[in-house]
Amino acid sequence: RAGTGMMAAGGPPVVKAATGVEVTKEALGGVEIHAVHSGIVDRVAQTDEEAIELARRFLSYLPGNAWSYTPQVAARDAEPIDLNTVMPSAPRRPFDVKKVIRGIVDADSFFEIKPDHARMLVTGLARVDGHPVGLIANQSMVYAGALTAAAARKARRFIDLCSAYHLPLITLQDVPGVMTGPQAEKEGTLREGLAVTYALAWADVPLVTVILRKAFGFGACAMGGWGGEQSLVVAWPTADFASLPVSGGVAAAFKDEIQRADDPVAKQREIEAQFKDGTDPFNAAARFTVHDVIEPNETRRRIQRALELSRSRRSQQPGPTARYGVMP
Repeated sequence: RAGTGMMAAGGPPVVKAATGVEVTKEALGGVEIHAVHSGIVDRVAQTDEEAIELARRFLSYLPGNAWSYTPQVAARDAEPIDLNTVMPSAPRRPFDVKKVIRGIVDADSFFEIKPDHARMLVTGLARVDGHPVGLIANQSMVYAGALTAAAARKARRFIDLCSAYHLPLITLQDVPGVMTGPQAEKEGTLREGLAVTYALAWADVPLVTVILRKAFGFGACAMGGWGGEQSLVVAWPTADFASLPVSGGVAAAFKDEIQRADDPVAKQREIEAQFKDGTDPFNAAARFTVHDVIEPNETRRRIQRALELSRSRRSQQPGPTARYGVMP
């Protein structure tokens, strides 16, 4: 609860005695610390009543135990959002991926988990045709949706949660890769990103991947890239696949040729144009890297069908995951 909730290994008196540092409860372990920075807090409530309501809503998406499938409620239509017009015309312009989520899931069913922590990644529970699902989506409005160490930890724990309680996972890709730079390397971003792919490999639930726009490098693998035994992988016409973004890859691979040119900028653009067609979604579909290229407005229907088929193929009662439950 905001203003009163506090969590720490030791209170201010213990901290002062052990380290000599004077600190308030809020600065030591309040909402700002754990909801924003550490990610320990999943949601912040303003009152006790709101906290209880948040807990009830969270539990409504889960089965009573790991030996049961998730509960179904009455289905609702999605919000009337025209997904064909959501994507900006400029490929580098950000957009709010939560609008895409609302256009896919049942109306008013999206329950975000850790909304204030690692905001370049959106995680949450929702329903499709009344059935609970988990959603992971890159948020291009923050760091262009790049996967940081904190975002990777957020994703890994959420994947474990969905796998432990048999919730299908839907990933919405718009990822330029894992975060790079000195700070990212100090944080162990590559290791944390690998932990996400490890969790996905062990996730014993239906997996659906939708490539909205960017799908670059290791970040695309961590966001449910092709080859993860998905029930469905589809791409929007705006999808762009590559080990690296074309601009960065060309700058690295053709560095000397570009520098020797009379007009380096024009030369780089000329080389980039040679590779442009090789990264589009239709080339990916031709190579069976995605199952299909679809109009954005078809997304909900295709997900509905994939999840319906997955449910019809259940052949045994569920049980706890073979690897582990939900790691801290």
